[in-house]
Amino acid sequence: MIISTLMSLLPISAEGAVEVAGRVGRIVDGDTFLLGGVNIRPAGFDAPEMRQKCLDAREREYACGERALGALAALIRGKVMVCIATGKRSYGRLVARSAVDGRDIGWEMVKSGWAFVDPRFSQQNMPAQEAARGERRGMWEGTFKFPWKWRRERRKR
Repeated sequence: MIISTLMSLLPISAEGAVEVAGRVGRIVDGDTFLLGGVNIRPAGFDAPEMRQKCLDAREREYACGERALGALAALIRGKVMVCIATGKRSYGRLVARSAVDGRDIGWEMVKSGWAFVDPRFSQQNMPAQEAARGERRGMWEGTFKFPWKWRRERRKR
């Protein structure tokens, strides 16, 4: 209800898609930020949860969810974002193709190794993921669980 009300107040692009542009107000985690009072879930990737832990190349545990948040913050903080809604929602967030400086946020996060392509939703950023895996960037340098598998395990407990 709230999202549909907010969407009705947002500008419409020439193609008829809901568009939000501006500076990010708050970065919630590695795949959520606040823009223009709207919680945005950028399309094209899934980042680890804030409580999620991974192992580095030396098998030392680290907070990969916090590192993913840091990677997203470094990419978007203080910059003008352009987000175009896909028409989908995820946990109350507006799912949107999101870009900064003409670069797709999903592609950049996946390419850095701090987020992954969730094959259930999109294959678009798979070349970026294969490059990150091949070059052992981000979480690919060690051992991790894909975020959707980590969440599923937590729900079973």
